[in-house]
Amino acid sequence: MRELKEEFGLTLSPDQLVGKAAHETEMLAGSAYFFAVHLPDGAELGVSFGDEGQRWALMTPADYLSRKDAIAHLQSCLRVYLERL
Repeated sequence: MRELKEEFGLTLSPDQLVGKAAHETEMLAGSAYFFAVHLPDGAELGVSFGDEGQRWALMTPADYLSRKDAIAHLQSCLRVYLERL
């Protein structure tokens, strides 16, 4: 929750998390943690970045999964999450 506030300027309560999983990843030589929330329309207006990143855009899960430049282990985490819905 701290990272979400620091990186995106969003504050959520733990009960808003609808998906949580740890995945082993070779890239990180350990576990990667995946959290999912379903935000209401307009929540993106509250996003406030610090000095990291160059740009961002909203996209559907299908669009993210089809991107060649997406982070592979995050695509994998998202696929697992969507299969469990």
